[in-house]
Amino acid sequence: MLSDGKVSQAAVSIVTILAIGKRREEEEEEEEEEEEEEEEEEEEEEEEEEEEEEEEEEEEEKSKDCV
Repeated sequence: MLSDGKVSQAAVSIVTILAIGKRREEEEEEEEEEEEEEEEEEEEEEEEEEEEEEEEEEEEEKSKDCV
């Protein structure tokens, strides 16, 4: 049978391992969220660029029509 000291030490080890695992999981979730935010920002920038290009093309067509 284990002595009280060894049981306490084992319990502390288990809690420590669980805490480390939880912290790693939280860090991974944060990284995933940051990556998703970056992807969304990139998509928004691409959409804005496309809209600007479309507006420029429309203006060019209008200027051609006027001439």
